[in-house]
Amino acid sequence: MKIRRQQKIKDCKYCKTAFTDPRLDPETDFQSITIGNTDKGFNVYIDAGVVNNPPVSIKVFMWRDDLRQNVTVAAITPHYCPMCGRKIAENKPFLRKSKE
Repeated sequence: MKIRRQQKIKDCKYCKTAFTDPRLDPETDFQSITIGNTDKGFNVYIDAGVVNNPPVSIKVFMWRDDLRQNVTVAAITPHYCPMCGRKIAENKPFLRKSKE
């Protein structure tokens, strides 16, 4: 997989991937960080990594007792990192076209 890197590294732990930081290995680049709890059994995470489609996403998970695991109930592909404000250029192919 060919990776185009941005010139300036913004060291944000929430949106940093091997696309933006040459210190990261594209083969093992993945992080999932909790950014909040919304209600009992629900959690919100930012997932980032080169192997993700899209590379940076915000996901809402719900705990299912019957499955004994979290399941994804919503996924958002952001234009900008909600924590540092960096434009997430690597998400562009995954964004929906706006209806005009």
